[in-house]
Amino acid sequence: MVDNRGLARDLESLRAGALDAGQFRRKYGAGVASAVLEAVWPNLAHYLDDADIRTKDAAYRDMQDGELKKLIQLLRNQAPIDELRRITFLGRS
Repeated sequence: MVDNRGLARDLESLRAGALDAGQFRRKYGAGVASAVLEAVWPNLAHYLDDADIRTKDAAYRDMQDGELKKLIQLLRNQAPIDELRRITFLGRS
C-alpha cells in the first residue's frame, strides 16, 4: 500500500535529484496497487518521461517543476483524488 506522505517524500527526492526516474518507476510501477497511484500515474508519466525536454526548455522545466511541487503539496494535505488528477504536467493547473 502506498501512503500519500511517503509518495510525496519520494517525489521530492525525485525533484531534488536524489532519486532518478528509473528508481521511482521501479518502486511505484507495475504491481503496486494504490488508488492514488492509479489516479496520478498517467499524468506523472509525463514528468518522468520529459527530463530531456526540461533540460532544453527552461519554461517547460519551470512549469513541470511547479506542477510537481503542487502535487507534492496536495499529497501531503491528503487532497481528494479528483484534485490530484488535475496535475497533468502538460500545462499549469
